[in-house]
Amino acid sequence: MFRPMTSTQVRPSVTLHVQGRPITARVGDTLAMALLNAGVVPFRQTPVSGQPRAPLCLMGVCFDCLVEVDGQPN
Repeated sequence: MFRPMTSTQVRPSVTLHVQGRPITARVGDTLAMALLNAGVVPFRQTPVSGQPRAPLCLMGVCFDCLVEVDGQPN
């Protein structure tokens, strides 16, 4: 679906824990990009129908990338 653009810039990595599973991300990545790169999909289920959702616009307009961070909705 999405893939990172190639870059010659080396960025340090950071470990995130997603539902108890460690994933590696790069400093400066958005949370959505880190999750997509790690193959974490879907991000959520809709409250009405329960259908799975993942990022669509990647700029916060469609809200399909909403997640909870440390139990707090974002």
